[in-house]
This record gives sequence, structure tokens and C-alpha cells, in this order.
Amino acid sequence: MPVKFLPISYADMFDLADEILYSPKQSAMLSEIKSDVRAHFSDHPNRLEHIEGVALSARCLAMIYRADPFICECAGYLHDWDKYLPYDEMISEVSTYKIDMGVDPNLVFPLLHGKISARKLKGKYPDLPEEVFHAIDTHTTGESNPSFESAVVYIADLIEPSRPSYGSIKKTRSMVGNVDLETLYIEAYKSTLMYLINTDKYVWPRSIDIYNKLTHNNRVFN
Repeated sequence: MPVKFLPISYADMFDLADEILYSPKQSAMLSEIKSDVRAHFSDHPNRLEHIEGVALSARCLAMIYRADPFICECAGYLHDWDKYLPYDEMISEVSTYKIDMGVDPNLVFPLLHGKISARKLKGKYPDLPEEVFHAIDTHTTGESNPSFESAVVYIADLIEPSRPSYGSIKKTRSMVGNVDLETLYIEAYKSTLMYLINTDKYVWPRSIDIYNKLTHNNRVFN
């Protein structure tokens, strides 16, 4: 059986960052994205720290789990683009982009920025691969049959370095490089779901369906 992942721990994975060589076109695109993101979040330094941590984590996780690091890093930088969209505008854009959450969007407000960002950024960065936008779209909701890249971005959002190392985050970090991507993704998804339940937050009904499919299907990835 071929090795499905590199046995590199969370603490050591950041050493992989400098081993990735992008093409000149990819490097130019990433430079543009980084500049845009830093300007966009200039008034939100803590959010920018989180975003840069997600991008770095996604880049390194991609190396461990044989995903596309360019797609993962781009999505990492752009995943929270509309995080601070005003409430009324966020709800309005659900209608504009015809986003169907299956419930009143007010109930799932924290999930909406990923869906809106993915659709809006397609126009801003038309040359990016479609998978970048898919990973942005699903980073708040997860999915039962993710691509390697969307799984990496989802996990990176949970375990990036600026998040406090406690409870489920600490556990998920400890699993990096010790388990396959499917197991790691399911653990990250369970961690998010349990956080919502333990803090009495509203749970999007489709999350339960996703959880059941993740834990009872024979395989997560195609």
C-alpha cells in the first residue's frame, strides 16, 4: 500500500512551508491575494493573524496529505473575506446569490460568510481554480464528501497557530501526521459540532446529516 500521508507532527509541519515552489504565475497570484487581504483586514489585526495562520497551516497540511498547496493556501487567505460584512448586507446577499440554507438565514448567520465570499470572489479572481472557491464555500459548513483541498482548509481553520491549544483543538493538532486525512477531517468536524452543542448554539440541521454520512459511510473521499 502506498503511503497516504507524511508522518510529520503539527509542531514540525511548519518547517515544510519553505519547501513548496510555486510557478511564477502562482507566486504572482498569491502576492496579489496577500496584498488584497492585508488591505481588506487592515482594521482587524486579530482576524488577519487568524487568516495568515490558516493559510500557512493549509499550505503545510497540503504537503502532509498530498493535496494541492496552491489551492489550499489561496483558499486559506480568502476564506474569511466577508466575515465583517454588516448584518443586513449579509442577509441581503443570501438572496442576491440565491443561497439556500434550508432554514431562515438568520439562524445560521455565522455560516453565511463562507458561502457569500466564495461567490463574490469568483468575480474578483477569475483565474483561480474552481476548487479554491469550493473550499471557501464549505469551510463553515463542512461536507460529507469533501475534496482533499476543502478538507485541508476546514482543518486548518480549526487548528491554526493563533487559536488557543485546549480541548478538542489540542487533540486534533496531536493527530496531524498520525492519522489519515479522512480520520482527521471527521475529528475536526465532530469537534466543531460538539462545540455548538456544548455552548447551546443553533445547529444547522444539515450538519447532523453530514455527521451521519461522515461517520457511517465506508469512505469520505472519492
